[in-house]
Amino acid sequence: MLIQLMEDESDQVKILTELAQQLPESFLPQTYTIIYSIAHKPSCAELLSIYLPRLPLAILSLSNWQSHLHLLAHRTRADLMQDLATLYPAIVHLGGKEAVRGMVDAMRDVCNQWK
Repeated sequence: MLIQLMEDESDQVKILTELAQQLPESFLPQTYTIIYSIAHKPSCAELLSIYLPRLPLAILSLSNWQSHLHLLAHRTRADLMQDLATLYPAIVHLGGKEAVRGMVDAMRDVCNQWK
C-alpha cells in the first residue's frame, strides 16, 4: 500500500480518512497495520473509530480487542461512548451479556470518581 511510504503521518491520516468507506476489504489488514503505526495516539484512535464498523467482529482475538479499546480510550468520553455502541456486538460475542454489564459497572465507577 502506497500510504505506508508516506513519511508525514498527517497525510496518512487524511488519506485513510477519505478512503474509509470505499477501501476494498482485501486492504483492511494492511490498513489496520498502518493505523497502529501512527505515533500520534489521538489521530490513531480517530482512524480506528472510523474503521470500527468494518472490523471483523467475530474473528479478532480478545487481546486484539483489548488493544483496540485501550487505543480508543485516547478519544473524548462522548466519542468513546459511541465507539462502545459500535463495539457492542463484539463485546457480547467475546464475553456475553456479563461483559457488557461489567463495562457499564466500570464506567459507573469511573463516573462516580469524577463527582
